Amino acid sequence: MDGEDFEAWTICWRANLWFHQTISKPLRCVECDETFTYPQDSHHSRFWVRATRCSAGHRQATTAEAHGETDMGVCSTCDQSYVLEVVKGKKECRREGCRRVVSVNEAEIKRAIGSDDETLQSFLALLKKYKSYECEIHGDVVQYEGNPNQALKPPTAECDHDRKVCDDCLKPMFETAIRGGNLEALLCPDPECKKAVPAETIRANVSADVFKMYSRKLSQKSFGENTKFRWCSCGNGQKHSSGETNPEWICLSCKKRHCFICRDANCDHLREIDAQKERNRSVMKQAASQYFKQSKEEREKQKQLRDAEAADKREQARTSKKCPNATCKAPIQKDGGCAHMTCKKCRTDFCWCCKVIWRNNVPLHLSGCPVGTRRTISKANLDTSGYGPDWDNDEGYDASLDGRLWLVADHQ
Repeated sequence: MDGEDFEAWTICWRANLWFHQTISKPLRCVECDETFTYPQDSHHSRFWVRATRCSAGHRQATTAEAHGETDMGVCSTCDQSYVLEVVKGKKECRREGCRRVVSVNEAEIKRAIGSDDETLQSFLALLKKYKSYECEIHGDVVQYEGNPNQALKPPTAECDHDRKVCDDCLKPMFETAIRGGNLEALLCPDPECKKAVPAETIRANVSADVFKMYSRKLSQKSFGENTKFRWCSCGNGQKHSSGETNPEWICLSCKKRHCFICRDANCDHLREIDAQKERNRSVMKQAASQYFKQSKEEREKQKQLRDAEAADKREQARTSKKCPNATCKAPIQKDGGCAHMTCKKCRTDFCWCCKVIWRNNVPLHLSGCPVGTRRTISKANLDTSGYGPDWDNDEGYDASLDGRLWLVADHQ
């Protein structure tokens, strides 16, 4: 280690001390993957998880690791060089599928060591010195300022790595591909990535004239690939989603009619469409005429049938109650007599007046039941398990019909 590296290491060591915390569990090192058991209340740095992020914002410890049986961290041996290697951009994100470089979270650094101004300023100055990356096209180191998340942003949102090519190299690479009509070559230059570069990245890295050329060639390419696209003689075009199924389409610009199949404005396909429209209009006209020709007597007859059906339903509701059993709820009619009712469908015994189920054939009534006065219970205290919803509500029932009911003394 030369003098310059030793000075940088010393600054990193002082900054790292601010992130030391006690550990109470065995520690598995994220660098050497060894597990260590240290004396109780030993101190180890949490710099690796608190003060580092990749440009995608990934923390270096997963939720499962953070709550495991061992502490995740950096052992005493690996910790001697870990912070300096992060500062120099030599650590890759631990998340699966991410090839981004881990960088220092400056906001967390300021929160942790803000009270030690000398250490803070020295460490921030060191970070600024190493804010760089190597351009893989021209091979030189490129310095940058500001937030690494923006400075190291790759060409596409789908890239799993940091930027590896500078703007000065991206521009001629993109412009050469566009001028040559080779839009398929507009890919991320990383050999392991090769994701398609979006239009906003192209716009930011080429001249205005070249971007216009790109937009025009992209449109022509898209139109040529879309089998549902058609041009109009006015110079505009549009997509006709129905295709040959419904070949008629109208230009949104000049309103001219075309045939999708023949690409003409006067053909057998369009004439057949016009004839079918006329047939449809004739059928609809005949249907409307037949409807209005219905006699007044026929419509009145229909109304009478509907009224009679409604009256039958009202009468049934007036004279019947539903079984209170949740699994039955069958409609039951009763005309006077004993208030003890047994459902013919489910064989449930209950009081017809208050609807309380007689479990094990033991009579029971709600307080206020007109026929049951000896064994009563309030509705609030009644065990309604096995009762259907709204078991005691029979909408439309004529309660005066219950005035003719009676119960033997043992059932009261």
